[in-house]
Amino acid sequence: MNNDHSSQNNEATISINNEINAKVKHYKNVDQNFITITEDKMNLILIKHLNEIEDKKLWIAPLGIFITLLLIPLTTEKFKDAFSISASVWQAACYIAMVIFFIWFIILGLKSWAARKTTIESVINKLKQNSKNNEEEIK
Repeated sequence: MNNDHSSQNNEATISINNEINAKVKHYKNVDQNFITITEDKMNLILIKHLNEIEDKKLWIAPLGIFITLLLIPLTTEKFKDAFSISASVWQAACYIAMVIFFIWFIILGLKSWAARKTTIESVINKLKQNSKNNEEEIK
């Protein structure tokens, strides 16, 4: 009796497996690429990549300071003398600081714009760059 029950389970399993296999598409992606590189070259490439990633967000600080400085003359009715410095000097210092931070923002914004193409694929391509010459030697 156990044999009959066991064979029915096997038939049911085979039937279910056939139904699943008929409806399921199976894709294989097992191709492998190997990149052989020395540790010092890898360190240099990764350090450069890290610096490029950090360059993407450097513009935030000068923009924030510029906006803050921009709000000072917009919200101040009249500059006043303080700490033995005349009001006109405070006003001039504010405008000079605004120009300095705006120029700093523009410079870092351009640097950030140049670093926008930094991706994982670009790092992999840099790692592969020197290995293309050795590809034929290995085969």
